[in-house]
Amino acid sequence: MASFKMPPEFSRDFEQLKTRAAKGQVGAQKLLKLLDDAKKELSLDISAGEKIQKNLWPKE
Repeated sequence: MASFKMPPEFSRDFEQLKTRAAKGQVGAQKLLKLLDDAKKELSLDISAGEKIQKNLWPKE
């Protein structure tokens, strides 16, 4: 499994989100589940952290 790092400013917001989810806020719980699922997907795919090119579609 590949590993990835979260930016430092994310830690504070993530802790607040976990606190809101623990208090029973449904929106925070859903967002926390989405983040957990995304972390699992990213850790399984080694190339997921590669930089995405700016122009995804060619100009016509």
